[in-house]
Amino acid sequence: MELHLALNQVAREMHQPTRETEEAMNQILNYLGNRPHDGLLYIRSGKITLTCYVDASWQSERGNVSRTGFATNLGNNSAAIMAYSKAQIYATLSSQHSEIAALTEAVRSVLHLRMLLEDMGHEQEEPTDIWEDNTACIAFANSTAPLEKTKHIANRDRFVREAVNTKQIRKIHTKDQPVDGLTKAIGGDEFRKIRLFLQRRRTTKAENINE
Repeated sequence: MELHLALNQVAREMHQPTRETEEAMNQILNYLGNRPHDGLLYIRSGKITLTCYVDASWQSERGNVSRTGFATNLGNNSAAIMAYSKAQIYATLSSQHSEIAALTEAVRSVLHLRMLLEDMGHEQEEPTDIWEDNTACIAFANSTAPLEKTKHIANRDRFVREAVNTKQIRKIHTKDQPVDGLTKAIGGDEFRKIRLFLQRRRTTKAENINE
């Protein structure tokens, strides 16, 4: 799962691969070949509680578009059940806007997963925690951002404001954001952090600013 960003970027070159594309593919294969014992750990005991962590880069892709990344977990010590990394479909005008676009995709996914869990007999009785590290994005979701600063936000992304009534949006500091590696290139220590997080979830300190 920690290779979502690299795989997505390589896949975008498959229609016209270059020598750099081949080298990147070989690096991915070498990485996988050197980790034959890696896997996803899911804990059977405990309450099934859906959690989501979301992040975005800004103008990090060709065409000055941004990238959305998020991961969802079930339970406090279980691996991620879903990881997502994809370039956004339109150029955003600010880092706040790119984070809002990412949050929109994450909320849509969470709503779908909540319905699936309900059908499977695991209805989520409490709001789903969605962890986001951009204060301006959270203010927008909670309808506390100044209107004059959010007039450029597309109507499709205002969907988040409607969903916030059934979700809890929480703030997580950038240095603690465990899904940075789904949106941008990161160093070795940070990469190991996201690998551990996706394979077996780690609890992260955060600040609840929904109230």
